[in-house]
Amino acid sequence: CTSLTQITIPSSVNKIGNFLFVECQSLINVNIPSSVKCINASAFANCLMLNKIIIPPSVTSIGNCCFNGCRSLSIVTISTSVVSLGEYCFNDCTSLQFISIPPSVVSIGQYCFNNCTSLRQISFDGNSSLKSIQRFAFNSCSSLVQINLPSSLTEIETHAFDKCESLSQLLIPRSV
Repeated sequence: CTSLTQITIPSSVNKIGNFLFVECQSLINVNIPSSVKCINASAFANCLMLNKIIIPPSVTSIGNCCFNGCRSLSIVTISTSVVSLGEYCFNDCTSLQFISIPPSVVSIGQYCFNNCTSLRQISFDGNSSLKSIQRFAFNSCSSLVQINLPSSLTEIETHAFDKCESLSQLLIPRSV
């Protein structure tokens, strides 16, 4: 789908399937209705022009590689109903500068934000439920300067912040 620029998903849809819009290279805008509960693996992978995504409150799961390679993606709003961010979910989203992890998220999958080279700030809600940051989750986030991890966190896997060359302050709670 090389010429598709906009998608309005109808309210009759409750799941966005695996690889549904993969490599729609001209896709800029997606409207996801509140009927959608799940965005499956690689649903929007390699949509090179996609620049903004708003995850509605109905969505509880964002699948592996869901927005992998969306290099123009600069605005991501994750609703407070999302429980987990899948592996490679935002991998190689090189335009993403800020991400707010809602309090509902319990785990951040491996390589989730890998190679998000413009990512400068990660925000965690004060009432965060985050328990686990999996391996290489923030690998090669070379613009990341500071992170204050939430007190709910109990596990940080190997290389979670590998190759974060600008990272000068990482506050790890005692719970880890």
